Amino acid sequence: KVTAHSTITVAAEAYIEDAAVTSTGGGAQITADSDAFIKTKALGAAVAVGISGAGAQVVGTSDILGRVESGLKGTTNLQADSGEVIISARSAHGAVTDVDGGSGAIAVAVNLMKSTATLGADTRAVVGDGTRVNAGSLTVEADALNSTRYTNAKDPEGSVAEDTRTAKAYLTLGGVGLLGSGSGGEPGSDDAAETTARITGSVEAYIGASADVDATGAVTVEAVSKSFARAKSDGGDGSIGIA
Repeated sequence: KVTAHSTITVAAEAYIEDAAVTSTGGGAQITADSDAFIKTKALGAAVAVGISGAGAQVVGTSDILGRVESGLKGTTNLQADSGEVIISARSAHGAVTDVDGGSGAIAVAVNLMKSTATLGADTRAVVGDGTRVNAGSLTVEADALNSTRYTNAKDPEGSVAEDTRTAKAYLTLGGVGLLGSGSGGEPGSDDAAETTARITGSVEAYIGASADVDATGAVTVEAVSKSFARAKSDGGDGSIGIA
């Protein structure tokens, strides 16, 4: 069994909770920011390798999980009469998984090769229930972008977008031949090869139903997310047989 697992669990939080805050000289800014990139490569073999058993696999996973949150909680009373209050949560995340069978000969029963990339971290900016805000203006914003460390040089296709959170999973059989006992059903059941890229993290900006907001200027609540997920399988010189 060849496995390569990489996981980043983000816990970026910026909150004012159950506090009375007065800003006499201006406004207030509460910001949570995360920039994370992960790349995982699993190589089956450059030589002949024999693997047996129903659970034998060549597996690669890249996961970014957790949360990026900012806001006001509980009984917080924030007074910034003439200033600007900004509550901002920003995540910049990217994940790539590359699973390559190499040039060996690998024979297994099921689920030989799996490549998975997941962006599952939530991004949230909140003015919570029961809080009070008095300000010149209020901005509540959540934004999900691509990691600044996810550059074209680190991408298998050499193409990334700065404003788009990106998950990519690649699977290349290379020169191996696969023999599986799978039925070709739903991914993860009995497949001999599986490639999955998924983005599940939510992006939210909101003012709670019982929050008390008094602003003489604009109140802006905005959640922005562009997402790109790509799963690509390449048969290479090998073959897949599912009996």
